[in-house]
Amino acid sequence: MQEYEKTQSDEPYTEAEFGHDPVPPEFMRVAPGTYLCRVAEARYGVTRTGYPRWGLKFVVDQGNETGRMAAWDGLVFSPKAETRTRQVLAALGLPHTGSVRFYAADFLGRRAWVTVVEESYQHPDTGRTSLRMKVPYEGIRPCDPEEKDASGGEHPSPGPGSADSGESED
Repeated sequence: MQEYEKTQSDEPYTEAEFGHDPVPPEFMRVAPGTYLCRVAEARYGVTRTGYPRWGLKFVVDQGNETGRMAAWDGLVFSPKAETRTRQVLAALGLPHTGSVRFYAADFLGRRAWVTVVEESYQHPDTGRTSLRMKVPYEGIRPCDPEEKDASGGEHPSPGPGSADSGESED
């Protein structure tokens, strides 16, 4: 990088020479397939129709693709989406019957087999089309509880106040 230089208009600028790879390897998509993944991030939100929604970021947790993002998947807590939401919760080893309360920490570190397929997405505002990975309707299934994580440890135990603690919403 060069230091600050003045142009005729006295506006600062920066010169840089970047590598010739169009996308750094750690940001490339994984190939379509099924991977042992862990939930690396959980974001709470609300759908346009007002239902609670959790966005879950699945990251590959075993094999050559370890550490790469497989896909984001959404869990919507609405009557229409209840069947799939319960399937995903069960696959992650979380309670999926009765009255429960979930926090982001309840999802983090949970592991499951996740199938991803390529999907073409068109941005509604820009009209730009891109490819991304999507988890199909039945694309998440439980992993064997005896499977070790990449560090050799067991699946993390839920913390106090988590969905597995037996607390229910009033």
